[in-house]
Parts: sequence; C-alpha cells; structure tokens
Amino acid sequence: MELLLYFKTVDQNTARFQQRFTAGLTGQTLKVIHSIEQLTDRFRRPFTCRGATVAVLFPADQRDLADLVAIKDLLEGLRIILVLPDSYKETISAGHRLRPRYITFAGGNLDDVISVLEKISVKSITHFEN
Repeated sequence: MELLLYFKTVDQNTARFQQRFTAGLTGQTLKVIHSIEQLTDRFRRPFTCRGATVAVLFPADQRDLADLVAIKDLLEGLRIILVLPDSYKETISAGHRLRPRYITFAGGNLDDVISVLEKISVKSITHFEN
C-alpha cells in the first residue's frame, strides 16, 4: 500500500506525526508531499493500484484546504484521512467535500490517525489477498 503524507510546512505537529507515522507502519511505501502542485502532479499520473493508496492530508489553513477542495476530482476514490487546522463549522464543512474516511484536528492526539491507518492497511491487504 502506498501512503501519502501532505503538509505545506513542517511544524511540531506534522514533524511528530511523520516520525510516528514512519515508525508505526512498516512495510508501506511513504511519499511526503509539500505543495498542491506536487500533489496534483502525483494524481495526474496513472496508478497501478489506486485502491491501495491512502493519503493523510494536513491543510495548513483555510486557503490550503480550499486548494485541496479545488482538486477534489483528482482525489476521487482515494482513501483520505483529513487533519483539519481548526474545528470551525466552515472548515469542517469544506473538509467533508473531500469525502474523507476520517477527520480529526491538528494539535490533538494523532494516535487515532495511526490506528485508522493500521485498520485501513489490514483491510487493504485482506482485500488484495482474496
């Protein structure tokens, strides 16, 4: 399974998560992306196994989230875990447009994201073995 991690800037939260992310999930391919342009380029290339790709998206702010929503057609069918920058009603509403599998908020305990990734990983492996 390919795991994508998107965040524009490295802060304490994203650095801690990336460290835990790489330590907690072995045997996965990790691609870290730092711009909407890189993300767009990645999803314009053909996939050999699109269903096995999971993305953890950390939009930095409302503008960054709006940029992600603008390319939502490219993200269709992708398993998305979304870490929103705040819990404002407008932010949550915009985040739902990406049709994420899971939503949480920056600054909180991100152990739940690792748990969700582990469950998705097991389901993906089971799916491809059958």
